[in-house]
Amino acid sequence: MKTIAGITLCCVLASGVLAAEKPVEFVPAKADAIVGDWQGDRGIVAQVVASGGGQYQANLLKAFDAADKPLAVLKGTRSNDSVTLSGDGWSGVIAGAKFAGSNGEQRFDLQHVERSSPTIGAAPPPGAVVLFDGESLDAWAKKAKDWAKNGDAFVYFISGAKVRNPAAAQALMAKV
Repeated sequence: MKTIAGITLCCVLASGVLAAEKPVEFVPAKADAIVGDWQGDRGIVAQVVASGGGQYQANLLKAFDAADKPLAVLKGTRSNDSVTLSGDGWSGVIAGAKFAGSNGEQRFDLQHVERSSPTIGAAPPPGAVVLFDGESLDAWAKKAKDWAKNGDAFVYFISGAKVRNPAAAQALMAKV
């Protein structure tokens, strides 16, 4: 009986400690001019992502939004204001607003572009659940609150208007 009382006392004490959870600190994403879509006029485009710790990956493609495999995957490291990348026989440098590279005779010269989704402004398909109508985050806030009833809920903002995502996240947090 003493064991059950001891276990119960430990559980009660532990629940008080666990209930004093620290609030989550929101840290907005920092803009990174290297990351994103790059386009030129020689039949090659690139999508660059940050891998963490100053590391980057560039996927060279024939076109955006195509089902084709990448022409090459380049990896590299930031040094000051540039990133030098290489892989699959290709090499390139991103510096300023230019991404230039080559593979022997084949060369590319790309500029950073902001692309918009081709479905922006299109009507939702029949039966779709519309959480954001372009005007109010109330439906998203209600849905997030419903998800949180079952435990932690994580909402990610991923859109064509990437520069607006941190502000959208903060606006939603204010409603939740």
